[in-house]
Amino acid sequence: MLAYTRYSNERLINTFLFCIAIILFFSAAFRSSGPDISTYRDFYYNSPERIPDILFNIVFSIFSSAGFKFEIVLLLMMLLTLVSIKRITKIYKVSFLFTFCIYFIYLIPIRDLAQFRTGLAISLLLIAFSFNDKKFISWPLYFAAVLCHYTAVILVLNIIGSYLIASFQNKYIRQILLLSAVIFIFVVGLKIEQLAFVDQRVSIYLSYTSHIDGRPIQSMSVVIYYSLITLSFMYFAKNELDQKDYHSLVYMMIFSISIFFAFSNIAIFAFRLAHVAAALHPIMVAFIFKSLRKKETSKNQKTLGFLVIGILTMVYITKISVNSIIFDLQVF
Repeated sequence: MLAYTRYSNERLINTFLFCIAIILFFSAAFRSSGPDISTYRDFYYNSPERIPDILFNIVFSIFSSAGFKFEIVLLLMMLLTLVSIKRITKIYKVSFLFTFCIYFIYLIPIRDLAQFRTGLAISLLLIAFSFNDKKFISWPLYFAAVLCHYTAVILVLNIIGSYLIASFQNKYIRQILLLSAVIFIFVVGLKIEQLAFVDQRVSIYLSYTSHIDGRPIQSMSVVIYYSLITLSFMYFAKNELDQKDYHSLVYMMIFSISIFFAFSNIAIFAFRLAHVAAALHPIMVAFIFKSLRKKETSKNQKTLGFLVIGILTMVYITKISVNSIIFDLQVF
């Protein structure tokens, strides 16, 4: 709303977003309850070695042995998320504060502070991506991200593949490569049981036939949500889509939606892998927000952008309230 009104100014918007970001940051970093927190707290204090992912196991073991409180680990993870968002917003030249707010109200509660290993892996991976011009920094961080959680490989491949396809000038070559990649994703989805040798958890999830996680997907909300973001971004970024960074974001979302459909027979794979692959989608929402501030943006475009962000915000709030996440924010 602040961005949409003619009386707004950059300082007002940034001050508002900064206040919101600070409140959200400390609420998340010092929460005492929430999804999976009790499980991770038990791991941390009693048996960190039970965590299967190598690097996350080491991190928990070091901090636990040193006598640090579990909440300190939460704070450090939030700081790492903050750094990753700051680094990635510089690449795409969008508002850091707005992007952080988008991350918080959706990704941070259901990923960084619930699926701890996935959250830490993606934070490390995004930082690595921001250092792509310095291989001696980026490659060790990519490796560390995968050791935190193997699903980080999905995001690595999505970023590399999307940028590779976007680098071709010939649109027909891009289309052929895009179609080939989508077909490959569906082939992997059909052969998922053969990937059990990579991680024993694949077999465990495949055996969840009596649980909703192991059944075919029952909701297409993710597809609608990602499609709305992608189409809106393509509309507002139509003059920038010739730039590789922005073109790649569209490919990443196409692959994320493809992953969701390819693994739709097993809900836990469809949702988790698609969410990992689409980790950069808040950047696209932030770009739409940025477009509302441009003088050349017409009144109709601003109205459309305002409606899109409003709808997405309602989706975020609905997802949080349904999962009773926001009500678990407490200071320890």
